[in-house]
Amino acid sequence: MEIVDLREKLLALVEPAVRDEGFDLNDIQIGGGQRRPTVQVFVEKAEGAVTIDDCATISRYLSPLLDAEGVMPGAFVLEVSSPGIERALRTARHFEQAVGQRVKIVAEGAGFVSGTVREVREGCVVVVDGAHEHVVELAHVKRANVWVPPDELFGRTPKGGAAKGKGRSE
Repeated sequence: MEIVDLREKLLALVEPAVRDEGFDLNDIQIGGGQRRPTVQVFVEKAEGAVTIDDCATISRYLSPLLDAEGVMPGAFVLEVSSPGIERALRTARHFEQAVGQRVKIVAEGAGFVSGTVREVREGCVVVVDGAHEHVVELAHVKRANVWVPPDELFGRTPKGGAAKGKGRSE
């Protein structure tokens, strides 16, 4: 079975199960080798951070479900975690939650787009990069995620510039 087809089957099976446990499914990724693939399930909560105990609970719930449905051929590793700061954007709701945040998008017909999400409207996401506005159809998005520049992520001052708000006055 193709990875894309397998991922779609897993999304259809796992999304309602995760919702039943009170969480939102952010994404599913399939990796690892053919002999023992890894299924990574990324979950979020409406309020607060996802804990290790939350991940363990969801894993215990999903493992027998995936085994019973036989979606994964043979042995596999199941990993459940939060999507992290640079979470995937897969649905219109994900993009709506990312309004005001920087993103990177790869889309059919638009190529690579990065900038700040201004709005989501009529099946499209509007991304602004400086003076340029990009309108990307959500149906054409192949891959997208929130993007945090490394300097901002680690609180460093970019080379050749002073940190904003951290200068000294004399």
